[in-house]
Amino acid sequence: MNFFYEYGWLLFLAAEVLTWGAAVSLFFSRYFLSSRFLTHVSIVSILALTSFQLYLVGVDYYINQEVSFTQVLMILFIFYAATFGKSYISRIDRYMKEKFEKRDTSWKTYLRFL
Repeated sequence: MNFFYEYGWLLFLAAEVLTWGAAVSLFFSRYFLSSRFLTHVSIVSILALTSFQLYLVGVDYYINQEVSFTQVLMILFIFYAATFGKSYISRIDRYMKEKFEKRDTSWKTYLRFL
C-alpha cells in the first residue's frame, strides 16, 4: 500500500493516459474495425482504470486520515470525466458515426476473427 501512496501521482497520471488510450481504442474498434469484442474490452478497461483511480484516492485518505489537495484534485478529475467528459465523448461518437457510416466496408470481411 505504501507503493501506491508514494507513487500516487505517477500512477494516477498513468491511469489517466491509459484511460484516454482506451477511449481512442474504443472508437477505433467500434467504427473502424466494427468489433463488438474489442469495444467491450475497451469499455471494461475504462471502468477498471477509473476504479483504480478511485482506489488511489482511498489509499491516500487511509494513510493521511484527512482530506488532502491530492484527493480533491483526483476526485475533480474523475468527476469531470464522468460528467463533462461523457458529453464530449457522446459528441465525438456522433461525429465518428456520421463519418464512418459513409465509408466502404467491404474489406472488413477479412477481419472476422475480431
